Amino acid sequence: MRGHLITTALAAIIILANPTAVALSQSPIYQASNSSITNVQEVAKIPAPIVEGLELYQAGDIEGAVNIWTDSLLAFINDLPTISEEETQQKDELMKLLNQSRTTLSRMLGLLFKDYGHCQGYSVIKSVPHGKNAQSIYLEVKHENRSIFMKFVTVKTGNEWRIYKYHFSSERENIFKSK
Repeated sequence: MRGHLITTALAAIIILANPTAVALSQSPIYQASNSSITNVQEVAKIPAPIVEGLELYQAGDIEGAVNIWTDSLLAFINDLPTISEEETQQKDELMKLLNQSRTTLSRMLGLLFKDYGHCQGYSVIKSVPHGKNAQSIYLEVKHENRSIFMKFVTVKTGNEWRIYKYHFSSERENIFKSK
């Protein structure tokens, strides 16, 4: 299990090479309908880091949104147990790469924001539970000129939900194809 988690975390390095993919987050669940983003079409329980990031994104604070999502991912990785020095080094390298990716992701989303216009809100396309402690949330993030699509996979660790990975695309079908 531990080896699988480390391998999965290392896969995030590959995901970082894909400019439309990212990874992981934390916190209790909020009802999407309690969000200041009011045009949610489906009532779904969305983990707090996703909602908090989306609210910052809608307000135009792209860097703040990326920081919330990345901090949650880093918290998830940091909580992974390591036994060997090699696993510890892999974990440290992954955390370093994720921290470095913040600027790139903020720029990428900033360009979308600029091209697609101001964010108007989001709608839940689908929420898929994976047992009691994991779920995938598919979202349409509506802008003035066009929508982008996001997929967040979350895992409950203790009392907090953390983002395990996330993926963004300008094409709806791509978020359903992402693993």
